[in-house]
Amino acid sequence: MVRHIFIELRAIILMQFKNWIRRKAGVIAMFVADPIWFLLFATPIILFGGDLHYTLNFTLWGWFLFSMVSSGLWGVAGNMRMEVLEGTYEVMMLTNVNRLILFVGHTLRLYMSDFVSLLVMAALVRYGFGVTVEIRDPALLAAILIIGIIAVHSFSMIYASLSHIFRASMVLVNLFQFIIPLATGMFIPLQSMPEWLRLAMMVLPFTYMSDLVRHATMGTPTVLYPSVEFVLFIVATAAQVLVATVLQIHLEKESKRKGLLVRSW
Repeated sequence: MVRHIFIELRAIILMQFKNWIRRKAGVIAMFVADPIWFLLFATPIILFGGDLHYTLNFTLWGWFLFSMVSSGLWGVAGNMRMEVLEGTYEVMMLTNVNRLILFVGHTLRLYMSDFVSLLVMAALVRYGFGVTVEIRDPALLAAILIIGIIAVHSFSMIYASLSHIFRASMVLVNLFQFIIPLATGMFIPLQSMPEWLRLAMMVLPFTYMSDLVRHATMGTPTVLYPSVEFVLFIVATAAQVLVATVLQIHLEKESKRKGLLVRSW
């Protein structure tokens, strides 16, 4: 079974990569539109943020993490909506299609774009502002991003399951993609947040992801010990994957039984 999953994953990765490079307009937009959006977002922060080196690095990594969360949510929501409009979503849910492969396929191309966009933003920061993009612990950063993608994906699966019930699913995406980055420290240092909010957000793996990414790149101190945060990050992500899997299976069965698969759209 594991071998079949890896074969399917390899196939979907190759397919999504080919689809990604075929979208020439989208690839070109990453080198034009993304820097403009980043500058639009970063300009007020730069003007009032104080130290340019710290501010640009902090904003760059916050922007990247925000892009990852948005890609997970919009990748799942947008593609599910398209499947429904084309009349194929309900058919897929009635088959034995691997749900892992289905959700990975929805968002993989967007994750590729996020990483390329990060390189473009880093080049802009380095050659446009003369600020070096710091990565102090590449191995730790790679591990955090791999686990982070799993965390984003599992959260998107939870959303996808709930979208079978709630009609305003696209509204929920908009709420989640802005509330999560603001509340989990992607744009605001966790140490600057009210203690009650910081403690409440510790149940989400995105909080540890934000804190650890900045620690691995900029060397900023973490709220807890880095090793403790890393373990909690893994535990929170694993718990979220478990919740996503159980919720997906349960709600899908209920939706099939009651005929609610496409009700939310």
